[in-house]
Amino acid sequence: MPVYNSAPYLKESIQSVLNQSEQDFELIVINDGSTDASENIISNFNDPRIRYFKQKNLGAANARNKALEMARGDFIAFQDSDDISMPNRFSSLKEQFKKGVDIVHSDMMLIDQNNYPIGYWHARNIDKSNLNRFFLKIGTPINGGSVMFRRQLVGDLKYDLSLQIGEDTNFIYELLKICESSIHIPEPLYIYRKHLTNTTNQGNYDVLYLHVQKFIQNHDIKELVPEVDWNRNDDNENEATASAILALLLFNRGMYIDGEKHILSAINRSENLKSKHLIYAIAKLINGKPDEALEYLYAVDKKNHLVENYIGEALVYLGEIELAYHHFLSALKIKPDYIEPIDNLKAISSRNSFNMLDRNWIKF
Repeated sequence: MPVYNSAPYLKESIQSVLNQSEQDFELIVINDGSTDASENIISNFNDPRIRYFKQKNLGAANARNKALEMARGDFIAFQDSDDISMPNRFSSLKEQFKKGVDIVHSDMMLIDQNNYPIGYWHARNIDKSNLNRFFLKIGTPINGGSVMFRRQLVGDLKYDLSLQIGEDTNFIYELLKICESSIHIPEPLYIYRKHLTNTTNQGNYDVLYLHVQKFIQNHDIKELVPEVDWNRNDDNENEATASAILALLLFNRGMYIDGEKHILSAINRSENLKSKHLIYAIAKLINGKPDEALEYLYAVDKKNHLVENYIGEALVYLGEIELAYHHFLSALKIKPDYIEPIDNLKAISSRNSFNMLDRNWIKF
């Protein structure tokens, strides 16, 4: 548990860990240079399971790394100092390791600073082949605070000290790359407190998106945009097309500065390319002009899976759902493992009805 100026919530957070039905654990608390009453609150607990360390303010990533180095247990879980663990969190997660998995995680309930329920985050397991795309579009498919993993899985892996935001998201991504299997428990075993002082409320663009920028820098564009047929056409053609697709993904995530860089790069290289119309169409989608995007897409002589998918996306924005549906299916007939039309079919299907087989979601 990294702690930095968490006095209003710290006692409840620590108590939720000490009250676990699973009693065999150590709670490593790293006070990361708090200047409020956090140290007094920690000192008031008289429990031999607490191992307390204090350091100057070096950031959450550094505190987490220090705790990892000190951990003696077979399994590791983190908890932020303003969050709460359900009483059966450790026992429920630990039980699943009997099945030989590397990672177990759960859902999270969200509360505000007054303990009022404000939301629910439903996690999921994901195939490694889709991990890069999910991270690029959304982030981690696993709720960071809900995870328990085998200590031996970590090896030399550390939290990235350059990240003020997204260090846990980045760490989980690296864990998922090396783990063989994971189990998701669809229960809210972790309660995440959302308030004005959360680091994720940081408004600085470079701080907020640095973990995504580093992710892009550390991957070849072929890994980020695998739907481009990299075995056909020349590299310039494929890279320009991939840059345009990457730009759209980034704009949809709110990364306008990076998205603009990639779409301008694609347009500047497109003049004599066969994919020119597709690139211009994607630029129009970015600019919120689906009708103009359609004109470019319909002008393509041989419509591949990419063109069919983006015709579908433009039609959805114009309200032509039924026609869009057929274009998404056409894209999948050409390339059955193409993730974008699969996600788009999910999106249009849930517009009118999203039916959870678990009826508890609509009890109230």
